[in-house]
Amino acid sequence: MAGVKLRIQKRDNNKGHYYLEYYLGSKMINGKQVTQRKREGLSLDIYLKPKNNIERDHNKKNKNFAEAIYREREYDFMTSTHNLPNKNKGNKNFTDYFLEFVKKKNLSDKGLKAYTLTLNYLIKYKGKGLTIKDIDYAYCRDFLSYLLNSSKTNGEKLSTSSIVAYFNKLRLIIKELNKEGLIPVDYCKDIKSPKLDTKPRVWLTQDEITLLVNTPYHLRNIKELFLFMCFTSIRHSDVIKLKWKNVVKEGDNDFIKFQQQKTGEYLITPLTEDAKKMMGERKGDEDLIFEGAKYSANNNEHLKKWAYLSGIKKKLTFHTGRHTFATNLYIQTKDAKATSKWLGHTSAKSTEVYIHLAEQTLFEKAKELKQIID
Repeated sequence: MAGVKLRIQKRDNNKGHYYLEYYLGSKMINGKQVTQRKREGLSLDIYLKPKNNIERDHNKKNKNFAEAIYREREYDFMTSTHNLPNKNKGNKNFTDYFLEFVKKKNLSDKGLKAYTLTLNYLIKYKGKGLTIKDIDYAYCRDFLSYLLNSSKTNGEKLSTSSIVAYFNKLRLIIKELNKEGLIPVDYCKDIKSPKLDTKPRVWLTQDEITLLVNTPYHLRNIKELFLFMCFTSIRHSDVIKLKWKNVVKEGDNDFIKFQQQKTGEYLITPLTEDAKKMMGERKGDEDLIFEGAKYSANNNEHLKKWAYLSGIKKKLTFHTGRHTFATNLYIQTKDAKATSKWLGHTSAKSTEVYIHLAEQTLFEKAKELKQIID
């Protein structure tokens, strides 16, 4: 029969250790009925033959602790086994519940990272000490406000898509708590997330890239780095960490192999002749390709100034380089699958936006056609 027992494991040095033994029923293995058990050590020891009052007091204290833990575990085990509401779980640490919820989902590295980032913001917001019963509507509502006013480690404000993604992770946790009967209502149900940005993505045509190539700028980590992104699609967060050891030559093929910071996945990116020209002379394997490069608001201002000097009126950011490569690649190849693979996308949806941008150019070209009929 399923249940929990408190037991003592004897040692050779006049010491014993408390542990719990869980009986999980039995099942047939190789034609034999085998009892299923598991153990949980309690890190509480006792003297098997106490010699003085100090050792007897020690035994009494640890016995009380062990029995208290036993009663709590037995209650949890029985309510779980018979699908009964468990009042004890309301006292459970919310962070612990969050981690257990994530562990049960068996997520990919990318999915796990999203939950980890969400938990980091939750801890910064209210700390680690909250229990489940401390969670209420105000906690959820104000967490959204906290995200809206938060910044990344580089000082940049969180994007709307990141805010929505992190808050949606909390939504799932709150919904699960409500399903389990640990909170009375789904506190996030009536909280509206901010609308996702619908601004058109900025990208550069081949002619505009040529304008930038021909416009001098005194900072290598602005001009050459941005153009390298336009010729490879590699994200700025990855480019600034690339080392010469990431550059590989196999036969006639030159490429960069690296682990993407955003997804954790490894990616191989072919190097075009244009991209290689932006990298400069090869140095030691551990040297950065773009030494001293980093994200800063000041660098974005330099990028805008350089674009202005070239005659480009579009508002550029470093991520424009990635959009530029992806859109131009699809325009030239019409191969959505190859574009997706080059960018390291795990979902076709992520690539669709570049297909849309490329197709939009057809309508722009149509407007340039000379009218023949009055």
